Amino acid sequence: MSVAWSALSPVSQPTSEPIRIQRDYFQRIEEVRRALRDTGEPVEDIFVGTVEQLNGDMGNDGRRAGQVMLALLLPEGEEVIRANTNLNADQYEIADQAHMTDGAYVMIMGRLHPGRQPRLITNVSHFQMLATPENHLLE
Repeated sequence: MSVAWSALSPVSQPTSEPIRIQRDYFQRIEEVRRALRDTGEPVEDIFVGTVEQLNGDMGNDGRRAGQVMLALLLPEGEEVIRANTNLNADQYEIADQAHMTDGAYVMIMGRLHPGRQPRLITNVSHFQMLATPENHLLE
Protein backbone atom coordinates (compact mmCIF):
# COMPACT_ATOMS: atom_id res chain seq x y z
CA MET A 1 0.00 0.00 0.00
CA SER A 2 1.24 3.47 -0.71
CA VAL A 3 0.01 6.89 0.33
CA ALA A 4 0.27 10.14 -1.64
CA TRP A 5 -0.33 13.33 0.31
CA SER A 6 -2.30 16.25 -1.02
CA ALA A 7 -0.42 19.30 -2.19
CA LEU A 8 -2.92 21.34 -0.14
CA SER A 9 -1.84 19.62 3.09
CA PRO A 10 1.93 19.31 2.98
CA VAL A 11 3.57 16.93 5.41
CA SER A 12 6.19 18.60 7.58
CA GLN A 13 8.43 15.53 7.66
CA PRO A 14 7.97 12.76 5.09
CA THR A 15 8.12 9.32 6.61
CA SER A 16 8.74 5.89 5.19
CA GLU A 17 7.47 3.95 8.18
CA PRO A 18 5.31 0.97 7.30
CA ILE A 19 1.58 1.17 7.83
CA ARG A 20 0.24 -1.82 9.75
CA ILE A 21 -3.37 -2.93 9.40
CA GLN A 22 -4.74 -5.38 11.93
CA ARG A 23 -5.94 -8.68 10.47
CA ASP A 24 -9.41 -8.26 11.98
CA TYR A 25 -9.90 -5.16 9.77
CA PHE A 26 -9.43 -7.14 6.52
CA GLN A 27 -13.03 -8.37 6.31
CA ARG A 28 -14.44 -4.87 6.79
CA ILE A 29 -12.02 -3.42 4.22
CA GLU A 30 -13.21 -6.07 1.73
CA GLU A 31 -16.86 -5.12 2.43
CA VAL A 32 -16.06 -1.45 1.77
CA ARG A 33 -14.24 -2.40 -1.46
CA ARG A 34 -17.33 -4.26 -2.70
CA ALA A 35 -19.61 -1.38 -1.75
CA LEU A 36 -17.45 1.13 -3.61
CA ARG A 37 -16.89 -1.06 -6.66
CA ASP A 38 -18.34 0.18 -9.95
CA THR A 39 -21.78 -1.37 -10.20
CA GLY A 40 -21.96 -1.14 -13.98
CA GLU A 41 -24.82 -2.42 -16.09
CA PRO A 42 -27.22 -5.32 -15.47
CA VAL A 43 -25.72 -8.69 -16.40
CA GLU A 44 -27.73 -11.28 -18.35
CA ASP A 45 -26.25 -14.66 -17.42
CA ILE A 46 -26.68 -18.00 -15.69
CA PHE A 47 -26.25 -17.93 -11.91
CA VAL A 48 -25.94 -20.73 -9.36
CA GLY A 49 -26.91 -20.49 -5.73
CA THR A 50 -29.16 -21.63 -2.93
CA VAL A 51 -32.75 -20.76 -2.04
CA GLU A 52 -32.71 -18.82 1.23
CA GLN A 53 -36.30 -17.57 1.60
CA LEU A 54 -39.67 -18.25 0.03
CA ASN A 55 -42.07 -15.30 0.19
CA GLY A 56 -44.64 -16.23 -2.45
CA ASP A 57 -48.40 -15.85 -2.32
CA MET A 58 -51.12 -18.37 -3.03
CA GLY A 59 -52.65 -17.86 -6.46
CA ASN A 60 -56.24 -18.44 -7.61
CA ASP A 61 -55.13 -21.84 -8.90
CA GLY A 62 -54.09 -22.97 -5.38
CA ARG A 63 -50.35 -22.80 -6.20
CA ARG A 64 -47.75 -20.47 -4.78
CA ALA A 65 -45.74 -18.03 -6.89
CA GLY A 66 -43.81 -14.87 -6.20
CA GLN A 67 -40.73 -13.57 -4.47
CA VAL A 68 -37.79 -15.82 -3.60
CA MET A 69 -34.47 -14.78 -2.05
CA LEU A 70 -31.37 -16.54 -3.37
CA ALA A 71 -27.74 -16.62 -2.25
CA LEU A 72 -25.83 -16.53 -5.54
CA LEU A 73 -22.24 -17.69 -5.96
CA LEU A 74 -20.49 -15.22 -8.24
CA PRO A 75 -17.40 -16.33 -10.14
CA GLU A 76 -15.41 -13.17 -9.47
CA GLY A 77 -13.56 -13.66 -6.20
CA GLU A 78 -15.84 -16.39 -4.85
CA GLU A 79 -18.31 -13.73 -3.72
CA VAL A 80 -21.79 -14.64 -2.45
CA ILE A 81 -24.59 -12.12 -2.88
CA ARG A 82 -28.25 -12.10 -1.97
CA ALA A 83 -30.75 -11.49 -4.75
CA ASN A 84 -34.55 -11.38 -4.97
CA THR A 85 -36.54 -12.62 -7.93
CA ASN A 86 -40.15 -13.37 -8.77
CA LEU A 87 -40.91 -16.89 -9.94
CA ASN A 88 -43.98 -18.34 -11.61
CA ALA A 89 -45.79 -21.27 -9.95
CA ASP A 90 -43.74 -23.98 -11.73
CA GLN A 91 -40.44 -22.29 -10.86
CA TYR A 92 -41.60 -21.60 -7.30
CA GLU A 93 -42.35 -25.30 -6.81
CA ILE A 94 -38.74 -26.10 -7.81
CA ALA A 95 -37.48 -23.40 -5.43
CA ASP A 96 -39.53 -24.90 -2.62
CA GLN A 97 -38.12 -28.38 -3.31
CA ALA A 98 -34.55 -27.00 -3.39
CA HIS A 99 -35.12 -25.06 -0.16
CA MET A 100 -36.26 -28.23 1.60
CA THR A 101 -33.41 -30.41 0.19
CA ASP A 102 -30.19 -30.31 2.19
CA GLY A 103 -27.25 -29.24 0.01
CA ALA A 104 -29.37 -28.41 -3.06
CA TYR A 105 -28.33 -25.75 -5.53
CA VAL A 106 -30.40 -24.02 -8.18
CA MET A 107 -29.53 -22.53 -11.53
CA ILE A 108 -31.29 -19.38 -12.68
CA MET A 109 -30.97 -17.65 -16.03
CA GLY A 110 -31.89 -13.98 -15.95
CA ARG A 111 -30.76 -10.38 -15.62
CA LEU A 112 -28.90 -9.49 -12.41
CA HIS A 113 -29.21 -5.78 -11.66
CA PRO A 114 -26.45 -3.82 -9.91
CA GLY A 115 -26.93 -2.11 -6.58
CA ARG A 116 -27.11 -2.84 -2.92
CA GLN A 117 -28.07 -6.23 -1.59
CA PRO A 118 -30.40 -7.87 -1.91
CA ARG A 119 -30.02 -7.30 -5.64
CA LEU A 120 -32.73 -8.01 -8.17
CA ILE A 121 -32.97 -10.66 -10.89
CA THR A 122 -35.49 -9.99 -13.67
CA ASN A 123 -36.25 -11.62 -17.02
CA VAL A 124 -36.01 -15.13 -15.56
CA SER A 125 -36.04 -17.50 -18.52
CA HIS A 126 -34.88 -20.70 -16.82
CA PHE A 127 -34.90 -22.04 -13.25
CA GLN A 128 -33.92 -25.56 -12.18
CA MET A 129 -32.53 -27.54 -9.27
CA LEU A 130 -29.00 -28.84 -9.75
CA ALA A 131 -27.05 -31.75 -8.34
CA THR A 132 -27.15 -32.46 -4.63
CA PRO A 133 -24.61 -34.48 -2.66
CA GLU A 134 -26.94 -37.52 -2.68
CA ASN A 135 -27.66 -37.64 -6.40
CA HIS A 136 -26.39 -36.22 -9.66
CA LEU A 137 -29.40 -34.34 -11.03
CA LEU A 138 -32.90 -33.56 -9.90
CA GLU A 139 -35.42 -32.22 -12.39
